[in-house]
Amino acid sequence: MTNSVTLHNDIYNILINNRYNNFTISEFRDELVKKSDFFDEQNLARKFIYRQVNRLVNKGLLVKIQESGDKKARFIKSELFCSTTFKNKGEKAISNPTIFTDTVSSTDSSLVLLENEKTELQNRLDIALSEIDTYDELIIRFPEEVQRLTSFKFQSRKLSSSLIGRMNAVSNMLSQH
Repeated sequence: MTNSVTLHNDIYNILINNRYNNFTISEFRDELVKKSDFFDEQNLARKFIYRQVNRLVNKGLLVKIQESGDKKARFIKSELFCSTTFKNKGEKAISNPTIFTDTVSSTDSSLVLLENEKTELQNRLDIALSEIDTYDELIIRFPEEVQRLTSFKFQSRKLSSSLIGRMNAVSNMLSQH
């Protein structure tokens, strides 16, 4: 995404810093009320969360999942979410929000953050490699779409190369400790 998405401070902290995922509106509301100094009434928090989540769904950043018989829909982060640049109101943009580093005084905490980052990178790499394999299969099944599918496959390869580079850097850092 070329433009960054600006999020309310509390939404940013919950979704990005706390890596909140796979939630219902009620669960997100409860988390917001618990962590926010601004929202203390559940009904107002629910309305706010509903608007924010729908905005992210409309942008393709969250996916709404509602199985038949369930009254409450669940929301999960999309692949686009992981590659989007987010901005906390009043702060600079942060790319790849699921992978972040904080300045931590404790070496153990830093190592835990790096291990989590490496795991997240590995998960994203697995997804990118799976996409490449799927594009190969689709090219065989739909040879008339080879040009379009090749473009998508190239984007996935570019992402996988970037993820491998980042994983190598994090692995090198971890090996030094």
